[in-house]
Amino acid sequence: MSAKSKTLEGNVLLVANWPSDVGYAWWLMESYWVAISKHLSSNKVLLAYPQINKVPSEIQSSAIDCLPHNFKRGGVIGLIRNCRLIRRHHIKLIYLTDYPLSSISYFFYRISGVKFIITHDHTPGIRCVPQGLKKAVKTLFANLPLMSVDGAFGATLFVTERLQNTGCLKKDKCFTVQNGIEIKGDESINKAAAWLPKEGDFAIVTAARANRYKGGLFALRVIKCLKDRGMSNVKYVFCGDGPHLDDFKNFAAELGLQEHCFFPGRVEDVSSYFSHFSIGFQPSNGEVGYSLSILEYMAAGLPVIVPNNPSVCGATKHNCSGRIYKDRDVESAANQIEFYAKDTAACNKHGQFAREEIFKRYALVKTHEALIKSLNAVISSK
Repeated sequence: MSAKSKTLEGNVLLVANWPSDVGYAWWLMESYWVAISKHLSSNKVLLAYPQINKVPSEIQSSAIDCLPHNFKRGGVIGLIRNCRLIRRHHIKLIYLTDYPLSSISYFFYRISGVKFIITHDHTPGIRCVPQGLKKAVKTLFANLPLMSVDGAFGATLFVTERLQNTGCLKKDKCFTVQNGIEIKGDESINKAAAWLPKEGDFAIVTAARANRYKGGLFALRVIKCLKDRGMSNVKYVFCGDGPHLDDFKNFAAELGLQEHCFFPGRVEDVSSYFSHFSIGFQPSNGEVGYSLSILEYMAAGLPVIVPNNPSVCGATKHNCSGRIYKDRDVESAANQIEFYAKDTAACNKHGQFAREEIFKRYALVKTHEALIKSLNAVISSK
């Protein structure tokens, strides 16, 4: 197949699930929108935000036309508004994020003129695989003509397999467009930040939303375990804001970790600070195959500590780019961290391997190539 797919007649609608100024957490999806716009340059590409405040600069400088429209508004009124939008702008392809694989709404979008519906799945976690009658019913509904998506893109191989095994979508409709990051050079940082590691620290970093789901409390128990083992130089920094940040701070105080744990909140360009740490720690037990923060640790030359949960450890090679511990096991996680604290050579070697893995497998350019290849396959399927 050539770089260009079969010609798409009509226009494209990209759908955002968040206001335009929440982009710092969604930069990867924004890069996908721009890549699609460039690839389908002969088609008009619209981006529907539920609310437009400040539009990200990358979107502003692209050929994408933004419009305020809450595409996720439910009910009959919401459906009617969406269908009117589709007809008014002659939409032939809709690109959604984390939408269902099948919906009665899709039927009405199609009779309004849509030919292709794609959903890109970034949702986290392991789910039960249906069996017997439940599987048969789910398979039927997931693949109903006119009500099913034409393509489902998984953010990792784990997610793609989940689309098939749990979502029961046909294999030929499932594509992997794995998470990737832009590889940056050295950037200037605020070296005076009190939470940055100092000489002699064995410094551990986690960058995540301050939500219990992200494993912050578990991480603090691990740090307490390391301290009790005599690691007086351990330093843990949790970068991120969120609803449970105060809970994390209070729990650290309860454990007597005030001198070892720091919570700077949201840090702009946080990945530029990672190279100053010893390792990256992902304590969450329900990410999307692997989170972008894991890739950013690796890009900074850090080995990563992750649980053996298959929805988290997909990018980590044990004893090569990091260490994998038993999920939710404090002693196991502490053992893996202590391994690097005691073996600086292995820590450096595995960090270098992790960085090389980013160049080989997880560079953003490769992610965009997979996106366009999958998009072409969907458009060429009819």
